[in-house]
Amino acid sequence: MRAERAVTEPTEPSVEPRLLGPQPLMVAGGVVACVVMALALLAFAAGEDLFGGAASHNSEDLVRQVGAAGSTGEIFVPIDFRSRDQGDAALAQLRLDLSEIGQIRAGLTKNRLRLVMTTMWDWADEDGDKVRVTSVGFSQDIVLRRTPQLLVVPYEPGAAASMTVRALADGGGGGITVGLGSPVAPLRLRSLVAGESVQVGLP
Repeated sequence: MRAERAVTEPTEPSVEPRLLGPQPLMVAGGVVACVVMALALLAFAAGEDLFGGAASHNSEDLVRQVGAAGSTGEIFVPIDFRSRDQGDAALAQLRLDLSEIGQIRAGLTKNRLRLVMTTMWDWADEDGDKVRVTSVGFSQDIVLRRTPQLLVVPYEPGAAASMTVRALADGGGGGITVGLGSPVAPLRLRSLVAGESVQVGLP
């Protein structure tokens, strides 16, 4: 009788785990995307639009538009939201918190709101007069100066739109003196006392 030998299955040698170093994960498309993003950030920092040339509107541009409209007797200038630059520049001028600006942006997207701009200043002495401008539930406080300041106001289209100017503080006595529009052809409100309000129609 032939003796049988025990057959054992060969075993694989044990492999020690190895720690791999950093591996390249980006494909060519990912590299291009990162380069484009980096260029866009550099362009933004320089005040330019990577895909549309130099940004065409800022607060000074908007003030100049109000001044040009004043030469034809216009007090308020509608914001053109077909221009992304002008719309963003106007929203940035709102004296509101971010949540309120978000609400206005949503209203613009849904065609429920519009924006109009003008300038506001103290037509007498710069003495610390302060007013509050309210429209469609949003209020902006402004300390008046002799130099016209840009004012952007939201309103509801298709209605008898208006804004309320409420006198908050009389800096030096003698009344709160509010000018609107271009100094070339201004709308000067009568002298107000603290706590008094007036309605101003919007286009």
